[in-house]
Amino acid sequence: MIKKFVNGRSMVEMLGVLAIIGVLTLVGMWGYNKAMTIHRTNNLFEDVRFAGFIIRDGKFDNLPEEELPIDAEFKPRTHYEFTAYKESDVTFAVVADQVEEKVCHEVMKRKVQWSEEIRPNGLDNICKAEPNAVTFFFNAELNNEKADFWGDCETDDDCGECGSCDGRKCVYPDDKPVKSGNSCTKCPTIRVANSTESSCHQCQGVFFAVNNQCVSCKNNTYYYYTTKDECMRCNQDGYNKYWIGGVYKDDPSLGYCYDCIGNVSANGTACNWHCEKGKIGAKNNYECKVCTRGSSYAGTTYEECLNCGDGWYYVDDYCFDCNRADVSSEMTKEECLGCNRAGFNKYWYHVGNIRDGKPVGKCLTCVGTVSADSTYCNWSCDKGTVGMQGRYMCMNCGGSYYSQTTREQCLNCDDTFWDESVPRCQRCTVGNSASKVRKSDCLRCNDAGYKWYWVGTYIDDAS
Repeated sequence: MIKKFVNGRSMVEMLGVLAIIGVLTLVGMWGYNKAMTIHRTNNLFEDVRFAGFIIRDGKFDNLPEEELPIDAEFKPRTHYEFTAYKESDVTFAVVADQVEEKVCHEVMKRKVQWSEEIRPNGLDNICKAEPNAVTFFFNAELNNEKADFWGDCETDDDCGECGSCDGRKCVYPDDKPVKSGNSCTKCPTIRVANSTESSCHQCQGVFFAVNNQCVSCKNNTYYYYTTKDECMRCNQDGYNKYWIGGVYKDDPSLGYCYDCIGNVSANGTACNWHCEKGKIGAKNNYECKVCTRGSSYAGTTYEECLNCGDGWYYVDDYCFDCNRADVSSEMTKEECLGCNRAGFNKYWYHVGNIRDGKPVGKCLTCVGTVSADSTYCNWSCDKGTVGMQGRYMCMNCGGSYYSQTTREQCLNCDDTFWDESVPRCQRCTVGNSASKVRKSDCLRCNDAGYKWYWVGTYIDDAS
């Protein structure tokens, strides 16, 4: 018997292969259609979102109540027809027409933050087999969608010197959008030197200081050589900056950009402090600080100084604690005596200077009794101590001499005498002498063990 071998496949095998190919083709076509639907939906959202941003940012006030074609206002990525109309004083709508049923269903599955409501085909509110008109509703008073548009672009030029435009989104290699010298770097946490304005603006929450620095708005240190517009860019992203101009004669457009711990004025050039009681706002601190005894705070206001309560006084943009024995800044008598109303014992010592037409002097602590006019201190130090006006305290006896005291205070010590010629308080040391001393003061040195004698030489005052 002879066997014959025939090349090929049986009919059953061929039918099985064809069935598998058919299934794979169907699955592939379904996957392709699904991917295209998602792609068209993504592009539709990009177009609607961009159109809404353009209207809300500049065209809302002139938007009519009937549908107005807006395709010419931007460059749509899709083939849909776009119109817009004003719904109320604060809301408007963007309508995408000729939307396929599958895309319509995909739109309704999603939730977005930049649109308050999405509705297909008006009151029907369902997706149909024929082309659909999908309406997106916006609130013109909300600005949170601005963050969604940050970095949106049409060309590479919109993305600065370090980025490229891909799908209307700026793309930066390794997330480095700032041009610094010849290289690109990340958005700064503090600052980037040698940066450019165009690349710095690609970072959210950053303002550009015109002395070639890209500075983060998060940094609470003030920066100079900054324009008002650059400083105010921070406030668009939720910060609280204010600008002080007129500090550079060569360019009045430049100034300082500060953090404000209160309310920024309407024109952005002043900060209205409003720290709570017990805390003080000072421009050099950029925060509300607890009032601490023995301290002083610069760059504050009279109202802020009052937050510290009794025992504080304000002069020359400083808030001082009355517990301080002395203060170098000169103040008026009224400013000084504010401490006494809080229970302190200050007197005002006029040094001859004038400020704003008013006499100013030092505010000193009295170790005795303040005179009726509050300009003199009647020392009342204990025996064995001398009241030193220059040091604002009672000092132990034992020094060579004591200046800025009184005769009464001088005689608190056993071995001292009052020299009228200086005048000052001197010790009864060997070899010491004075030309204008009372007899009783001279002879008291002998009581301390010295051998002094007195000669009267002043005819007009025999004492």
